[in-house]
Amino acid sequence: MDSDALFTEARARITWGEAPLVVREFLIVNGVAEADADLCVRNFIAQRNSAIRKKGIVDVCVGSALIAVAAVLVIFIFRSGYAGSVYDTGTESGRAIGALILMACYGIWRLIRGIFYAARPRSIEESLSNPD
Repeated sequence: MDSDALFTEARARITWGEAPLVVREFLIVNGVAEADADLCVRNFIAQRNSAIRKKGIVDVCVGSALIAVAAVLVIFIFRSGYAGSVYDTGTESGRAIGALILMACYGIWRLIRGIFYAARPRSIEESLSNPD
């Protein structure tokens, strides 16, 4: 295996969430010096952590926006007098408020996950290639 393919494979393994020690051993077995293997693994982990932080920041922004939009629309519904009986789920306003509550719950989930990703990227073990 040539060196470019070897390092590409190692970077991919780190991105997929494989343990750094396993990737280090992979590099050493394939002829990379221990010091070089350590340096490469550290760089790949730093790149992975940076990508997780970026994903976290996006999640925080999306979650905050969803919560804000849901809150503004609920306030608008109540202030405009459009909400007749909110507890009657058969009315349009009841369904709209139910949908907005679901939207806010999804926003809260994205916000919490984003904070966790941005604050502690090393604790994330999932693959970065998983679409969200």
